[in-house]
Amino acid sequence: MAEEDLIYVPGAWFCPNCPFRLQKNTIFAQTGEIGVNRDATSEACPNDGTTMQKVTWKKDAIESNEFVGKLMKENRELRDQLESLTVAELTH
Repeated sequence: MAEEDLIYVPGAWFCPNCPFRLQKNTIFAQTGEIGVNRDATSEACPNDGTTMQKVTWKKDAIESNEFVGKLMKENRELRDQLESLTVAELTH
């Protein structure tokens, strides 16, 4: 296994200047299989033209953890709001 396979998420790119993220996948029409496009050619961000960079596994893990934390907080807030409603409020 190449060192690059250990550092970067296959087919994942991000723009360092904006939140745009690109996932390069390939769909095989005959079989319906989906695979990762391992083409290492960088593209320009469609938002600002900046050269996109490969996503590291560390960056992906940090962003995923932050996203899950936000979802858990939102879930707790919604559950608290639901619990505070009375039966009369729920039926109207």
